[in-house]
Amino acid sequence: MIAQYNKYMGGVDLHDNGVSNYRINVRGKKWWWPLFINLLDSTSVNAWKIYNIANETQMTQLELKSYIAVRLMKTEDDNPNRKINQAVGSSIPEVRLANIGHVISMDADKAGHRCKLRKSHTIYIWVKCKTHLHLKCFEAYHKKI
Repeated sequence: MIAQYNKYMGGVDLHDNGVSNYRINVRGKKWWWPLFINLLDSTSVNAWKIYNIANETQMTQLELKSYIAVRLMKTEDDNPNRKINQAVGSSIPEVRLANIGHVISMDADKAGHRCKLRKSHTIYIWVKCKTHLHLKCFEAYHKKI
Protein backbone atom coordinates (compact mmCIF):
# COMPACT_ATOMS: atom_id res chain seq x y z
CA MET A 1 0.00 0.00 0.00
CA ILE A 2 2.76 2.49 0.96
CA ALA A 3 4.87 1.57 -2.07
CA GLN A 4 1.85 2.17 -4.30
CA TYR A 5 1.23 5.57 -2.66
CA ASN A 6 4.89 6.58 -3.08
CA LYS A 7 4.79 5.54 -6.73
CA TYR A 8 2.05 8.08 -7.49
CA MET A 9 3.22 10.85 -5.18
CA GLY A 10 2.92 14.25 -6.85
CA GLY A 11 4.97 17.45 -6.67
CA VAL A 12 3.13 18.92 -3.68
CA ASP A 13 3.51 15.72 -1.68
CA LEU A 14 7.24 15.55 -2.47
CA HIS A 15 7.66 19.20 -1.53
CA ASP A 16 5.83 18.74 1.77
CA ASN A 17 7.96 15.69 2.47
CA GLY A 18 11.12 17.72 1.80
CA VAL A 19 9.95 20.50 4.10
CA SER A 20 9.12 18.07 6.89
CA ASN A 21 12.57 16.42 6.76
CA TYR A 22 14.44 19.38 8.28
CA ARG A 23 11.73 21.76 9.46
CA ILE A 24 12.81 24.82 11.47
CA ASN A 25 11.14 24.45 14.88
CA VAL A 26 10.93 27.99 16.22
CA ARG A 27 7.82 29.51 17.73
CA GLY A 28 7.19 33.22 17.66
CA LYS A 29 4.72 35.58 19.28
CA LYS A 30 3.79 37.34 16.05
CA TRP A 31 1.13 35.94 13.74
CA TRP A 32 3.38 36.16 10.70
CA TRP A 33 6.33 34.24 12.21
CA PRO A 34 5.10 30.71 11.27
CA LEU A 35 4.45 31.97 7.73
CA PHE A 36 7.98 33.36 7.49
CA ILE A 37 9.54 30.13 8.83
CA ASN A 38 7.46 28.09 6.36
CA LEU A 39 8.68 30.38 3.58
CA LEU A 40 12.31 29.74 4.60
CA ASP A 41 11.70 25.99 4.70
CA SER A 42 10.04 26.03 1.28
CA THR A 43 12.77 28.11 -0.32
CA SER A 44 15.49 25.83 1.05
CA VAL A 45 13.72 22.76 -0.40
CA ASN A 46 13.30 24.54 -3.75
CA ALA A 47 16.97 25.57 -3.75
CA TRP A 48 17.98 21.99 -2.99
CA LYS A 49 15.87 20.64 -5.85
CA ILE A 50 17.22 23.23 -8.31
CA TYR A 51 20.81 22.61 -7.20
CA ASN A 52 20.48 18.85 -7.73
CA ILE A 53 18.91 19.35 -11.16
CA ALA A 54 21.52 21.88 -12.30
CA ASN A 55 24.68 20.15 -11.00
CA GLU A 56 26.19 16.76 -11.61
CA THR A 57 27.28 16.37 -7.99
CA GLN A 58 24.31 15.68 -5.75
CA MET A 59 23.99 17.33 -2.35
CA THR A 60 21.77 16.15 0.48
CA GLN A 61 19.19 18.51 1.88
CA LEU A 62 21.02 18.67 5.21
CA GLU A 63 24.31 19.53 3.49
CA LEU A 64 22.64 22.37 1.61
CA LYS A 65 20.97 23.76 4.75
CA SER A 66 24.30 23.59 6.60
CA TYR A 67 26.05 25.33 3.71
CA ILE A 68 23.44 28.11 3.68
CA ALA A 69 23.71 28.58 7.46
CA VAL A 70 27.52 28.80 7.34
CA ARG A 71 27.43 31.30 4.47
CA LEU A 72 24.91 33.49 6.32
CA MET A 73 26.98 33.47 9.51
CA LYS A 74 30.28 34.13 7.76
CA THR A 75 31.64 37.60 8.49
CA GLU A 76 32.89 39.88 5.81
CA ASP A 77 36.17 40.87 7.46
CA ASP A 78 37.92 40.52 4.13
CA ASN A 79 35.80 43.32 2.62
CA PRO A 80 37.95 46.49 2.65
CA ASN A 81 35.03 48.69 1.52
CA ARG A 82 32.99 47.96 4.63
CA LYS A 83 32.37 51.09 6.64
CA ILE A 84 32.44 51.01 10.42
CA ASN A 85 30.14 53.43 12.20
CA GLN A 86 31.95 55.42 14.86
CA ALA A 87 30.73 58.36 16.86
CA VAL A 88 32.27 61.62 15.72
CA GLY A 89 34.47 63.29 18.32
CA SER A 90 34.01 60.74 21.09
CA SER A 91 37.24 58.94 20.26
CA ILE A 92 39.42 62.05 20.46
CA PRO A 93 41.01 62.07 23.94
CA GLU A 94 41.90 65.78 23.85
CA VAL A 95 38.26 66.75 23.42
CA ARG A 96 36.97 64.22 25.90
CA LEU A 97 39.47 64.85 28.69
CA ALA A 98 39.46 68.67 28.48
CA ASN A 99 37.22 69.96 31.25
CA ILE A 100 36.19 73.01 29.24
CA GLY A 101 33.03 73.66 27.27
CA HIS A 102 31.04 70.53 28.01
CA VAL A 103 27.35 71.37 27.59
CA ILE A 104 24.55 68.87 28.01
CA SER A 105 21.57 68.79 25.73
CA MET A 106 18.52 66.60 25.39
CA ASP A 107 18.71 64.65 22.19
CA ALA A 108 16.00 65.48 19.65
CA ASP A 109 15.57 61.77 19.04
CA LYS A 110 13.39 60.88 22.03
CA ALA A 111 13.91 57.16 21.44
CA GLY A 112 17.26 57.60 23.16
CA HIS A 113 20.68 56.17 22.61
CA ARG A 114 22.94 53.94 24.66
CA CYS A 115 25.15 55.43 27.35
CA LYS A 116 28.87 54.86 26.64
CA LEU A 117 29.47 53.53 30.16
CA ARG A 118 26.28 51.86 31.37
CA LYS A 119 25.08 50.65 27.95
CA SER A 120 21.52 51.56 28.93
CA HIS A 121 19.27 54.12 27.25
CA THR A 122 19.74 57.83 27.84
CA ILE A 123 18.26 60.92 26.24
CA TYR A 124 21.22 63.17 27.09
CA ILE A 125 24.02 64.09 24.70
CA TRP A 126 27.13 66.06 25.56
CA VAL A 127 27.49 68.58 22.73
CA LYS A 128 31.27 69.08 22.70
CA CYS A 129 32.29 65.43 22.57
CA LYS A 130 29.06 64.24 20.89
CA THR A 131 28.70 61.39 23.38
CA HIS A 132 25.54 59.96 24.91
CA LEU A 133 25.97 59.67 28.69
CA HIS A 134 23.83 59.68 31.81
CA LEU A 135 24.33 62.64 34.11
CA LYS A 136 26.08 60.45 36.68
CA CYS A 137 28.40 58.91 34.07
CA PHE A 138 29.81 62.24 32.84
CA GLU A 139 32.63 62.59 35.36
CA ALA A 140 33.74 58.96 35.17
CA TYR A 141 33.81 58.99 31.37
CA HIS A 142 35.72 62.26 31.09
CA LYS A 143 38.42 61.23 33.58
CA LYS A 144 38.89 57.77 32.13
CA ILE A 145 41.90 57.40 29.83
